[in-house]
Amino acid sequence: MVPSFKNRLQAVNPKYETFENLQTLQVNLGNLCNLYCTHCHVAASSRGTEIMGTDVMDQIAGVLTRHPGLTLDITGGCPEMNPNFLYHVGCCGAISRSWLNRGGNGCLSFAGTMT
Repeated sequence: MVPSFKNRLQAVNPKYETFENLQTLQVNLGNLCNLYCTHCHVAASSRGTEIMGTDVMDQIAGVLTRHPGLTLDITGGCPEMNPNFLYHVGCCGAISRSWLNRGGNGCLSFAGTMT
């Protein structure tokens, strides 16, 4: 049997199990991607069907509003391929003190749509 994440952390260093405050909220927008990499932890590809909707994105905006100062870390297969990506950046990016997008697959093409 595989040990739980909590038990594994305790085995490595019990201090890893606690923290003073949350600093980063990492959000996975889905498993849709323009690449298919065997090392991908979410098995993303152009056939990805797990795509975060705006209802969940609104809940994330609520968390960011209730916890000011968090860094928003956007990830996924290729987050920019989520059809709601601009909605997410628009509603959450403005709330978060800083945010980053872990994309970079060359699928961003904005013609003045972001300020």
